[in-house]
Amino acid sequence: MEMDKLNNKKITIIGAGNMGQAIAQGLLGKKIVSKNQLFLTNSRTKNNKQAVQKSDIVILAIKPQIAMGVFEEIKNVVKDQLIISIIAGIMIPAIHDALGKKVAIVRAMPNLAAKVGESMSVWVKSKEVTSTQEAIAKIILEAVGVQQEFKEENKIDMATALSGSGPAYFFYLAELLEKGAVQIGLSKKEAQFLSKQTLIGSAHLLEKSESSPEELRHAVTSKGGTTEAALAVFQKSDIEQTVTRAMNSAYKRVSKLGGDKK
Repeated sequence: MEMDKLNNKKITIIGAGNMGQAIAQGLLGKKIVSKNQLFLTNSRTKNNKQAVQKSDIVILAIKPQIAMGVFEEIKNVVKDQLIISIIAGIMIPAIHDALGKKVAIVRAMPNLAAKVGESMSVWVKSKEVTSTQEAIAKIILEAVGVQQEFKEENKIDMATALSGSGPAYFFYLAELLEKGAVQIGLSKKEAQFLSKQTLIGSAHLLEKSESSPEELRHAVTSKGGTTEAALAVFQKSDIEQTVTRAMNSAYKRVSKLGGDKK
């Protein structure tokens, strides 16, 4: 995929929150687009309609609660633009209905790691998306990390419970490790430094190793050792079922965000 597919293309990002800004920074930082190709709008700028009208690509980085109002605002100026929606829970048929037409839509779900170019973005496309538009969507998503296409749209909501919400699970683990370390006597500063580097190092090892997470866990766990003692507590507290229930809860919630999804 050559980046020249975005030469002279105008991109509007509606929603200048964490994700909208991360995508803009990724596109500019990797010199995929220049500043004069990119327009960011939000509830304060009140220029969504004008920005969409002069754009080839529209990225919807807004919350589902305000989506219908934005669709109503822009539907009369949406024609042959590629729409990239990262709105949680709202499926492609519902977007088509809200816009009143069958336009090219890529529905994607990146995560917060987009802010450092390490997002895991999953996506699905409508049948109106051309091969050129698909290539453009991949370039945009790869500006903030790694992308993976799904053929079935319902898997986007499933992936949201894992990769979309996953950074919060990871940060929560870091938070709990820090608290536990302080309780056994480390200072807050020491606990923060050790927990952060332990998680970062472990993530890099998982990325580079050919071993599965289970195999790596066994490699750390010596018979009768400290790790085995800690893991026994995790297992006694039924952490596996807790994680499964938590992900099911996230999946059910994202499924409700879009309301009637057709």
